[in-house]
Amino acid sequence: MIEWITIWIVLWGFFMGLPNYLFKKHKINYHEYSWQHSLFYIFSIFIVCAVYKDFFALYFIDIKSVLAFFVLFFVIWILIPRLFKKDYYNSRKERFLYQIPKFFEILFQQFCFLGGLLTFGFAPAMFGLVFFFLHIPVLLFIPKSFSLIFIGGSLVGGIIFASAQSFGSYGFIISLLIHLIFYLSLHALLTSGRLPNISPHRR
Repeated sequence: MIEWITIWIVLWGFFMGLPNYLFKKHKINYHEYSWQHSLFYIFSIFIVCAVYKDFFALYFIDIKSVLAFFVLFFVIWILIPRLFKKDYYNSRKERFLYQIPKFFEILFQQFCFLGGLLTFGFAPAMFGLVFFFLHIPVLLFIPKSFSLIFIGGSLVGGIIFASAQSFGSYGFIISLLIHLIFYLSLHALLTSGRLPNISPHRR
């Protein structure tokens, strides 16, 4: 178990921690290098799936249906922001260029989360707390008022994700959907101006 915990920490640290550090240091946003970021997270998904292939092979029984949901969610994820009457991005193009890599980042998080859930040997709720603690360092990378949203969301989300994913591949789909809805809802709130004391973080 210690070996799998170490592998998981390295994967999360490299594909989530390192980019956040570099983005802050060089003031990089997703929409400025959209395709590079998208390819980075697609690559990260392949790496995670390769590392946990034996576990995922047993977990994802109906892989064709799962992939169909991925495509459906991606299309919806891209199209829904077009319904925003206004946006804190400067143009529809910037919003579109943000949405693409963000989808694959969220998908990576879900796969990486599942890898840990299947190998740590923790109860789902306990592993959900691991997800929460991993989000605390975002205080170092983004404004405090904004980071608290993600830290608080990760506490609830981690427990929900772990509970959903413990039910199998369709639970994974539900977990991914909830994760996407969280971000869409947050973007909608920021766009509407209902969070006046929080400046949007265009990352």
